[in-house]
Amino acid sequence: MATRPLGTIQVDVDELWVYYESIGIPSDRVVASPVYTVGVPRLLDLFEQYEIRATFFVCGRDLEHPLRREIAQEIVQRGHELANHSYSHPMGFARLQGRALKAEVMEADARIAQIYGRPVYGFRAPGYSLNPELLQLLERAGYLYDASLLPTPWSSLMRWGQRLVSQGNVDTAHYGKWAYGRAPLTPYHPDMEAPERPGDARLWEVPVTTMPWVRIPFHSTFVATFGWWLFRLGLALLRRRGIGIHYLIHPAELLDPVRDARLSCYRFLHLPWSQKRPLYEAILHRLTEAYHLVPTAEYLGERLPLVPGEAEPVAPMAEREVV
Repeated sequence: MATRPLGTIQVDVDELWVYYESIGIPSDRVVASPVYTVGVPRLLDLFEQYEIRATFFVCGRDLEHPLRREIAQEIVQRGHELANHSYSHPMGFARLQGRALKAEVMEADARIAQIYGRPVYGFRAPGYSLNPELLQLLERAGYLYDASLLPTPWSSLMRWGQRLVSQGNVDTAHYGKWAYGRAPLTPYHPDMEAPERPGDARLWEVPVTTMPWVRIPFHSTFVATFGWWLFRLGLALLRRRGIGIHYLIHPAELLDPVRDARLSCYRFLHLPWSQKRPLYEAILHRLTEAYHLVPTAEYLGERLPLVPGEAEPVAPMAEREVV
């Protein structure tokens, strides 16, 4: 049997409050934790079934909640990587600068490191919304990679479509810039002033997978919305080009119906898990046939301990020298 190329599955653990904030409802009114208590455990069980080790991007704010923190600890105990998804998942992340940007990264890093017990290697910005200052901050802080860039020229069209179905505002920084459609489809060292161009940074940019040629985003939210045909097309194009995969999943997609009409723009929140499960099992089955799936830091060459305690404890970013 031929050796499978490496790939990753990356999980953005956006709790329900993130979806409410995206349509303008203050998150302090949302106290339920279905993503952590239902979506993440279902995903962990599926990963165990298919022998997958993945990367989970978590928000620091959620780790202040005892139950969510306990589930994050289980993620680590089951052999997965924890990475940084900002502290409070602010919309328009690319407009943050200076102290505000540093606080979003640092405060999340400190909380993740307490659970992880080793360096936090990776970061993904909310809404695929990055700027050069973010990359410079991550490089100074010793991060291995950023995974924020969505290499598609269709960002404006995607914002328009989301605005249409949500009947609300979509931040102009969401999905990134049109210029990012020129970025490589595989991991590269970016130019710190123009992240879509290869440069001489030590930091890796691990772009969210998009389909070759057509540059349509290829992750499970799109597949859950448009159907199995999109997955088959995307996987075929990637394999034809010999491109590794960094497949993105949101555990909110694995929930039972969320009975709130205000979230009707998120179709996947209104379907029963019994209806969605065969799709996710088929996706993971096909991905594990095609790729050897490992955490992102391991993909880039860092050996991650299989269980907690194999690595020396690391100081959180707040205690590292970041200027």
